[in-house]
Amino acid sequence: MDGVNATAKMAEWIEQMVQVEPEPAPELQAGLDAAEADYLAEVIDFEEYAARASALQKAMFFGAVVRCGHLTGRKNKRGHLCMGVTFGFKCPTHDSDLSARNAKVAANAAKKQERREQLSEWGRQGFAAAADAHGQDFAYQRLVAWKREHPSGPEKMVRDFLEENMVRGLKYEYEVLAHPEDNNPFPERLDIVKPKARRFIQIDGWRHVPGVFGLTDMQRQVHLDQYRRLWSEMEALGWQGLEIIYDPRSEQLEEDWEFKVLSFLETGDTSPFVEEMV
Repeated sequence: MDGVNATAKMAEWIEQMVQVEPEPAPELQAGLDAAEADYLAEVIDFEEYAARASALQKAMFFGAVVRCGHLTGRKNKRGHLCMGVTFGFKCPTHDSDLSARNAKVAANAAKKQERREQLSEWGRQGFAAAADAHGQDFAYQRLVAWKREHPSGPEKMVRDFLEENMVRGLKYEYEVLAHPEDNNPFPERLDIVKPKARRFIQIDGWRHVPGVFGLTDMQRQVHLDQYRRLWSEMEALGWQGLEIIYDPRSEQLEEDWEFKVLSFLETGDTSPFVEEMV
């Protein structure tokens, strides 16, 4: 084989071996252009622009999956870029008709709320019957006894933590009726109380989180007003209170709650972490 033919053959082999990159999908280029336009118009910051552009370039050149937020800039309910993987550049959430599913979810939520209201009504009726038959103090004591044996999830978390720290000499009570002196009965109960020091802790969350447990804004406001009134009345009687917030959506207590609980029960110091109730 002469040199000319060898060169030609080599060129043919190279042409066969070289993979010509296909043109990127127009949807990806459009998404990249949109991200750049949003950044130039100061609709998004550089961090978001960089995240979108980087992800789309990886999809263009390396075949990475395409996520809705990177392609379109659309956000989820928490305000973050939607991380739903697209199929045919369509988001299963944003580009689908979810009305039927949402209607089903709403119907189930309504049934649960109806059941909760029914159970609450039965509880009120039972409490009233016990109070009529044996007196209000007896009814309250039975209610408190039941609550002590059936704490909520977040209450149990705090109780277990306190039990582990009994070595520190902390003495406290659970589920104490909020009518210390002055014969001033309150409808609320105090979750954790250190009586001699006049300190109490409330573990709360559903009053402060809109939409949880199906409460309307008006119902939630009623509960908040009752809660603030209890807080004011206890402080007027010389008690100190600490509120620990539980978020039912994430099922987590607030950050550093362990330190706050121990510091408060030991010293009564709330200055490092007091927040205005909302």
